[in-house]
Amino acid sequence: KSVTDVNQLYTYRVTNLRKDSVESTLNYGSKLYNLVWKPLESSLKDIKKVYYAPSGKLNQVAFAAIPVDSTVLLSDKYNLHQLTSTRQVIKNTNATNKLQEAALFGGIQ
Repeated sequence: KSVTDVNQLYTYRVTNLRKDSVESTLNYGSKLYNLVWKPLESSLKDIKKVYYAPSGKLNQVAFAAIPVDSTVLLSDKYNLHQLTSTRQVIKNTNATNKLQEAALFGGIQ
């Protein structure tokens, strides 16, 4: 899918925000799910925890609130962790290393 598809969905949502009914909001959510998340589903079999770093206009999307169907949200299906950068995934794995030794110096002239 293209950036144009994301732009069209975003533009539709902003211009029709006040006119939306519950049904059209679910329709919008379904389009967003099909565009952004559904292509990833085949790679996420047996995965429950997902780290993601959206870019561009996707930063304005509440991924946890995207409906998978009329009763299930993405946050019901996955344990979602939004990051500002994929670099944070590497930092998190190093965070478990505990400091074993330290050298402290004070009053040095």
